[in-house]
Amino acid sequence: MANEETESSKLADARAAFWRPWRAYAPNPPSHPVIIVSLIASGVIAVLGVWLRFSAPSPLWLDEALTVNIAHAPLGRIPSLLKRDGAPPLYYAALHGWMAIFGTSDLAVRSLAGVASVLTVVALFFLVRRVFGGEVALITSVLLLAAPFATYFATESRMYAVVMLEVVILGWGVVKLYERPGIWPSVVVALSSAALLYTHYWSIYLLAMVGGWWVVTLVWCGGRPTRRAAWWGLGSLFVAGVSFLPWLPTFLYQSKHTGTPWATPPGLQIAITGVLHFYDNPAANPAPPGPGLFALQVLTAGLVVTGVFGIARSRFVLELDLHSIRRGRFLAAVVFGTLAIGMIGAHLSKSTFVPRYAAVAFIPLIVLLALGTQALWSAWFRVVVVAIFCGVMLSTAIVWRSSDRTQAVPIVTVLKQQAKPGDLVLFCPDQLGPSVMRILPSDLGLRTFSYPRFDDPRFVNWVDYDQAIHATSPSKFASKVEHVVDGHSVWLVWSTGYGPFKSTCGYLASTLLTLPGWNGHQWVNAYQFRYFQSMNLTQFVPPSSQAHSRG
Repeated sequence: MANEETESSKLADARAAFWRPWRAYAPNPPSHPVIIVSLIASGVIAVLGVWLRFSAPSPLWLDEALTVNIAHAPLGRIPSLLKRDGAPPLYYAALHGWMAIFGTSDLAVRSLAGVASVLTVVALFFLVRRVFGGEVALITSVLLLAAPFATYFATESRMYAVVMLEVVILGWGVVKLYERPGIWPSVVVALSSAALLYTHYWSIYLLAMVGGWWVVTLVWCGGRPTRRAAWWGLGSLFVAGVSFLPWLPTFLYQSKHTGTPWATPPGLQIAITGVLHFYDNPAANPAPPGPGLFALQVLTAGLVVTGVFGIARSRFVLELDLHSIRRGRFLAAVVFGTLAIGMIGAHLSKSTFVPRYAAVAFIPLIVLLALGTQALWSAWFRVVVVAIFCGVMLSTAIVWRSSDRTQAVPIVTVLKQQAKPGDLVLFCPDQLGPSVMRILPSDLGLRTFSYPRFDDPRFVNWVDYDQAIHATSPSKFASKVEHVVDGHSVWLVWSTGYGPFKSTCGYLASTLLTLPGWNGHQWVNAYQFRYFQSMNLTQFVPPSSQAHSRG
């Protein structure tokens, strides 16, 4: 027993010695009053942060509703649905099992992301404490609890909160690999890397960056333990890559035929300011710059700089070492290297960049920001800076929480009151269909179709999307509607400005209105400044339906 305790003590001492350079520039330690105030403030932030992760009032918008529809299909059908959607399958399979247990309500389907986000905070605290110490771990946790990017995607039925959890698990594997290279840490790295590949394709860029770091370690630097860890790490990534081979044909098909037809490749400005786009509201039109956004951007830029180069020498002396600090150097390489590789990949694949894709780099960014506070000598000053940062982020997160993600509710309210069994409900573009169909009662007896393929509006077929749009003109679609209308009203749910559609859906509304003898009535106008996914609802009444009404 004594021998086991001695061995455990030796391992703990070795681990502490290994990570000591990562804590070498710790500032003046906090006093008891600072610790008490910090813990109280952290408790308040934790309560608000957890509440924000389970309190989104808006119905599911396009991406969420489409995700739920795919995940709700029989498990064996999910890969074929994803082949035309453009995503990997792991999150959908997990959501399929989650819904089997907890149901399909908005709260239930979003709770998978919420639970994953809470677990991420807990796991990240212990990971950061192991490497950087307790103060950095506490600051990292409160920043992540308050971050609007994290709270928003904890309330969205998509894979991004799960991606962040998988990144933390990968981090645990990497840390254990450096402490004691061997088979079990390698298994953790391999499994977490494979899970990332099967959850979101931007994980390829993160893993490429980490693998590149290990290659540099082998070629230019590192002692024997570090080089051993690099060899084991590269082997783990190789195993993860092999595990992805069964999905590779689907991935290649998606890359060729789906992509992101609604947007263009990122420009240089986005590549340079990628981390600042974490403060763009994913569920609203971009707001004009204000003091809150400016404060977030300044604090982010400042803490990134001090996290990489800053050393606290005394109360009034902050030294910037342009050679960079070892701990910040690695995290900055992961964050900005991943973004840079991702931008290059977006151009090569003719896809785009939106901040949610960079969720793979968000966790190391949060740790880097927490490390940036360690360049501030005064403990009270650190508390004030973190409190301001968290306060502005929480206020932003609360605003994001109240954002209306879809205008589906007003649309469905009118249809429930005015539509008759047999009426046609058309969606242009098809991207409006999933959110409306999710809350549209099936017992109304309505026939539903989407533009351009005249198919099931619960799904969006992204395969060769541009070609499908150009192959179907509003006049051709209207002619098809005439053949199936059978004397019933036509309800068009439509909007403009959707990528390659441009004004096509507005032309479709005009075409239906100019059909001989048809009348139209506008029931709902798109309210773009209130709803992220805004929509119009127009009723068209053919002559036969008018005669039937007069009779």
